[in-house]
Amino acid sequence: MATNTNQPAHLDLDNMPSMEQLLEQQATKAAFQEGRIITGKIAEKRDNGVLLDIGYKAEGFVDREEFKDWESVAVGQVVDVYLEEIEDEDSMPVLSVRKAELQKAWDNIVENYKEGSTIRGAIRHRVKGGLIVDVGVEAFLPGSQVDLGPVRNLDDYVGKEEDFKILKINPDRRNIVVSRRELLEEARAEQRARLLSEL
Repeated sequence: MATNTNQPAHLDLDNMPSMEQLLEQQATKAAFQEGRIITGKIAEKRDNGVLLDIGYKAEGFVDREEFKDWESVAVGQVVDVYLEEIEDEDSMPVLSVRKAELQKAWDNIVENYKEGSTIRGAIRHRVKGGLIVDVGVEAFLPGSQVDLGPVRNLDDYVGKEEDFKILKINPDRRNIVVSRRELLEEARAEQRARLLSEL
């Protein structure tokens, strides 16, 4: 005998959330805004990463690759994370330690530096048209701004730590353009002025 599949689904009224619970869930979700840095506590350390308690209904997972010093990561440790998504397909928050660090570094630059400021950075690698400089975030050093004269081999500068002048900060595109040449020109002009004053 065939069973009737058109029967209405059984409604479990005992386990239905109350209006207060639904509103509380909504408020909890609103407190966690995507694209923000929040703090969480490491609830569990596994071989491949950690479970992080951010005070949400589910813990988030952070891959071990996200941590600079995996060995020192411990249960109970408080960590800043960037909230990418409040819930993925498994209803877990999507969190990133690396993006939180980048966001903090970017905020630091925007708050403490402006175009024309001097900033210290390490030249990391060569790209088309210039070099990438680590100033907390990646900045672009055009080939024409590396030295006073034309540079034959940009690779000679990789690994060096220098001072740079910030030419441009674009908050929307999150890019920074720096110059080494401008600082060298300023130093040369000062030296010339000093020599002339001594004559």
